[in-house]
Amino acid sequence: MKSDDGFPARTGGKWTHEKVKRYLVQRFYTRFHMSLILASSALAAMLANWLMLHGGVHAMWLRYPLAVSIAYLVFLAGVRLWLQYMGLVRSSDTQSSLVENLDVPDISLGGGSAKVELPGALPRGGGQFGGGGAHSSWTEVNPARALAATSRTGNSPSAGIGAELGNFADLDGEGLVLLLLALLLIASLFLLSGYVIWFAPDILGEAAIGALLAGSLAKPAKRQDNDGWVAGVVKKTWWPFAIVLVLSLAFATYAATHYPEAKTFRQAVGMAAGK
Repeated sequence: MKSDDGFPARTGGKWTHEKVKRYLVQRFYTRFHMSLILASSALAAMLANWLMLHGGVHAMWLRYPLAVSIAYLVFLAGVRLWLQYMGLVRSSDTQSSLVENLDVPDISLGGGSAKVELPGALPRGGGQFGGGGAHSSWTEVNPARALAATSRTGNSPSAGIGAELGNFADLDGEGLVLLLLALLLIASLFLLSGYVIWFAPDILGEAAIGALLAGSLAKPAKRQDNDGWVAGVVKKTWWPFAIVLVLSLAFATYAATHYPEAKTFRQAVGMAAGK
């Protein structure tokens, strides 16, 4: 049975986790929203790296892990803003009508009508493509470009990297290892960004569930409402950022050991390629 808006009607006044996630997928461009969140994270990492470099922090092994850490904090802040935009988290103690009518452990929307209405701050419209209305958007704002943008001067990222790599046959062992680390880092940025965006409905759905459940707690615990979603999001997203953190640290440490004069990604790659 379906309600008037096409969403499966409640069973016994209760909503399951899967129903809430499916609602988000059907109604909102969750993958597009996630691409914007990741774009903000990438820009934050770029800006942090640039400020540290021009502020005198020339060691890549210090700048890159800090930039990745800042990117993850901005990512979580972006999810928090998304929840607030959805009406699931408020800056004050005032809760949405949805949150006030929830029961634990099931999610109850209250009221007797079969018609489903979640917080309606957003216009309707939605991802028949699993909530990701703009398939190509994530490739345009992928964090891999953020790293490439810190080292290029006008060419496309792939062209700039290709120009730096040169001829592998002429490389020594140290240069080959550094270039392989660089390629591995860039590939991981693309692949892991794609993973996070593809599973955006599940990640943002988990955040929504956490916010809803936190909002249904007793009033003495309502100060925790704004943080109830964090654990679920971190559980699903910590490892992609951790992989990027480890690879960026490995690249920067190796570059600092074998090419200590290099201060940027491009300089290290250029030295390794013999440019």
